[in-house]
Amino acid sequence: MDYPWIIKQLALAAVGTIVGYAIGKLAKKTLKNNEEKKQDGEQIDCHIALMINSSLKMGKGKVAAQCGHSVVALMKQTRKVSPHLYEACARGACRMQLYAVDSSDDFKRLKVAANQLSLTNYVVADAGRTQIASGSLTVLGVGPASADVIKQIVAGLPTYK
Repeated sequence: MDYPWIIKQLALAAVGTIVGYAIGKLAKKTLKNNEEKKQDGEQIDCHIALMINSSLKMGKGKVAAQCGHSVVALMKQTRKVSPHLYEACARGACRMQLYAVDSSDDFKRLKVAANQLSLTNYVVADAGRTQIASGSLTVLGVGPASADVIKQIVAGLPTYK
């Protein structure tokens, strides 16, 4: 039997266990500090509305990807305009709601309404590599903004199912 090999393996396992334990403790402490900051900080009314073009009959994965594109674009814009709001959203203070829209014409109407209220908004046009035609308008994202302002845009829209 090769005892030095076994001893090396046990030593590596012990070091790995100690390092893992230390990282876990540090992560737990960091999470606890972040939670305390959230409780001590002010409450921010932060909502994002994602309006999905239901006439395109996209699969669930496609819808999720298109919503992701919209949220990323909204957050990039928000970071430039309102760093405080961006930080709140990045910490998870922002709620997202999904709504169904029947056509691209509805997107255009809703985008005009968002622009009139000076809301950050972004329309995702698909590249056409998978399920739907190139240039199809898939998702309109609006926000982040307060719930009351978002309600002005989405009034009468059904939730996405």
